[in-house]
Amino acid sequence: MIYFTSDTHFGHANIIKWHRKKFKTIQGMEDALVNRWNIKVKPDDTVIVVGDFAFLNSTERARVLSRLNGFKVLVQGNHDSGQKCPKGFDLMVQEMTMNIAGQYVSIKHYPLRWSGWKKLWATITFAHKPRFLNRMPINKGQWHIHGHTHSSVKFDDKQIHVGCEAWNCTPVSIKQIAAYIQQYEAKGE
Repeated sequence: MIYFTSDTHFGHANIIKWHRKKFKTIQGMEDALVNRWNIKVKPDDTVIVVGDFAFLNSTERARVLSRLNGFKVLVQGNHDSGQKCPKGFDLMVQEMTMNIAGQYVSIKHYPLRWSGWKKLWATITFAHKPRFLNRMPINKGQWHIHGHTHSSVKFDDKQIHVGCEAWNCTPVSIKQIAAYIQQYEAKGE
């Protein structure tokens, strides 16, 4: 099975203050996220982390990754620095494309950019100002999986947000994403 998640922010104290008040400590958040991940993800599954995995040094990041089941792919986010694949990840890419439910789906940390972006900024809570417009793919009507926004909104037209805040800090399966795509396409929207 393939799963997606993003913006786990392991080791990030401010994420608790800003978005995850239910966790009292960084260790408590880590333990809860690891537990939620491993309940769903089996050792032979694949998890595509769509950016912003951790605010930890390389040793601590590898320690957390060793606790998590599955083959782990990192799609780099704005907080995932470096040119090399971090220890503990099996693969790192800038972006990728997959065929899900017969549709080509682009996968990048950032949401799509479109002419109505100002409306988005007014309706979604971001962890910071929209500084990354140049990194956001242009909306050409394609399906797109992303993170970055820290929004609780899972679906917005053909955009699928796989961030922790949208999915209760639990990876979302490719079957759930395929079901949404099939339902959307069946409506002919």
